[in-house]
Amino acid sequence: MSKKIVFSVEDFENDSCNVEDYYDCDTDGKLRIIRNLYRSGKIDVANKLLDELNRTCSKEEKGKVLQMIRNKKIYANQRH
Repeated sequence: MSKKIVFSVEDFENDSCNVEDYYDCDTDGKLRIIRNLYRSGKIDVANKLLDELNRTCSKEEKGKVLQMIRNKKIYANQRH
């Protein structure tokens, strides 16, 4: 049984991203928003979004998502 992850607007309160933009984006756009969330210190939200994207992305996009998973600690350490 999979649990649906629910996000609130507060999770995205940041100049560089918001929840409406996230769900309208393609995979590259979603990865850019996730990267910005890591850099702004919203690690929990970024991890949840990345997990969701990993489960829902197409096979063609899987490599990009896996690369982000490998690099997420790097982005988290680039806090601004």
